[in-house]
Amino acid sequence: MFRRDSWVEFTAIDPTRHLASTGDLQMSNARGMIQFDGATYRIAEVNAGTYQVFRVLDDASMGTFETPPVPWLEANGCVDALLSEIARAAFMQGMTR
Repeated sequence: MFRRDSWVEFTAIDPTRHLASTGDLQMSNARGMIQFDGATYRIAEVNAGTYQVFRVLDDASMGTFETPPVPWLEANGCVDALLSEIARAAFMQGMTR
């Protein structure tokens, strides 16, 4: 048995539990990675049919897109054309539902 107030004993049982509870290890919504134009981007599912794109280099948000039946995108860290190409590649590679 372990005591919850002892971080060493707590993490010895499950070393990822502390990080997951602080939000540092929340990768469960990641759908995949895409390399485009010399940079790598992570596709994360925000809600059903809604995805957010992050540049892996600095973890900056590039924008959000939605899949059909009503495709939509909003770029906030790059130009619309770049986010559109990343969204298209994610859709074509099966990273979206």
